[in-house]
Amino acid sequence: MAGHTVLRFVPYRIAPDPLSEPEYEAVCVSGDDADCGAASGTSATPEPVAAWQFTHSGETGHTRFRRTFHEYTVTTPADGSECSIVPRGEQGPS
Repeated sequence: MAGHTVLRFVPYRIAPDPLSEPEYEAVCVSGDDADCGAASGTSATPEPVAAWQFTHSGETGHTRFRRTFHEYTVTTPADGSECSIVPRGEQGPS
């Protein structure tokens, strides 16, 4: 008698990781021959980065920036249930 496998497909959602904070940053990319390269540093909110951009623009006349936003996320079952994910190759005995 052959064994069989039952698969339960669960819809997942992606949500911000509650154990981490997002990171905002801006880098000045103004310049004729090369980017200025001045950077705001990272912040958990966008306001200090925007304030730095305004200040940098006022002091230098530079108006072009590359802003980035990073966050950590987690995937969880959409219905809030507990579901174990076992990576391939790490299944237990059959």
